[in-house]
Amino acid sequence: MRTLTSFNPGEEMYNTYGPLSNALLLTRYGFCLDTETDFERLTIDLRFLSERQAFFQAFTSHPSSGFERIAEVEAVFDHVLALVVGRFPPAVDEEDEEEVTS
Repeated sequence: MRTLTSFNPGEEMYNTYGPLSNALLLTRYGFCLDTETDFERLTIDLRFLSERQAFFQAFTSHPSSGFERIAEVEAVFDHVLALVVGRFPPAVDEEDEEEVTS
């Protein structure tokens, strides 16, 4: 380990892994923090109606969003979703694949 300043023998040192989410800490270093970090991310599965409604509500309720009607949000959402689906087609489970081929 290299340091920017000198340390005396037996003096406590702190090692930081940098600004990482718990997911990255776990996969890279094998541990995660007890609390959320500032870098946690939330994944919303927009295939589910309740999560779609929450997504729409978040955009329409904030005054700086620029959206005034749900139809505007739906149009943007549909466009973004089409781009995502085009770039990342749905995965096929092995069980589903077996049913199709049988």
